[in-house]
Amino acid sequence: MQSINFDNIVSDLARFGVKVSDAVKVHADSADAIRWSYDSKPNVPTDPVTEDTAEAYVHQYARELMLATAVDGLSPLERAKRELVDAHQRLAMAEIRKDSANIFETLSLIVDDAGEKLVEAVKQLPKKLDAESLVAAGASAVAAMSVAREAGAKLKSVEAFVTLHGQAVGLSTPSDRPLRLFRPVNAVEYANIENAFLATNSTQFENQIGYAFFVAAKAGIEIGLNDTKKAGWIQSQLSSSVMM
Repeated sequence: MQSINFDNIVSDLARFGVKVSDAVKVHADSADAIRWSYDSKPNVPTDPVTEDTAEAYVHQYARELMLATAVDGLSPLERAKRELVDAHQRLAMAEIRKDSANIFETLSLIVDDAGEKLVEAVKQLPKKLDAESLVAAGASAVAAMSVAREAGAKLKSVEAFVTLHGQAVGLSTPSDRPLRLFRPVNAVEYANIENAFLATNSTQFENQIGYAFFVAAKAGIEIGLNDTKKAGWIQSQLSSSVMM
């Protein structure tokens, strides 16, 4: 796997408060140590030699030089480093996936808490959410906007993580975006969320919160992290409501 993806996953998990196991740390540290090991051409040795030691001296340098000389773009050392780093990162990811239930629970609590704070904050925001309206609404509205912005940032962060890395860490989250962090009870609510993701006329402050989350909080649409089982149940309820 690409090192940048692994590094982002580990960094995001730490930011969410997920403590990885010692086994993950061992493989992650091993990958880092290998990644930063020296793989460039060796310095030309200038140690004193004799007729008896010259041949071994030359052969040793030739071996080191050969390992660091690129063939088809990569030297043997670079290729070895890449494969070893990849192997350790894959082992680390396997350990992370063993903790997928805890990861899902941790993310769920973050979403629940941020969703509740967003709903309460939105109640104190002016109907028209722009700078002029916020100032006119007073200090309580400005403070509520700060809370809403922080809550929205957490929700957007979790949504981005499960979208980009959910499968890699063993989460079973739906591919249908309106059902990842939302629980609409009918087709109208589902359409409102879907349209919010596609909207181009939202204000700067609505976007700072996350327009879809703002719409959901304002309309009373439940915000919560869904696994595929929960999303499937919601989808079946939506289908039933359309048929009624």
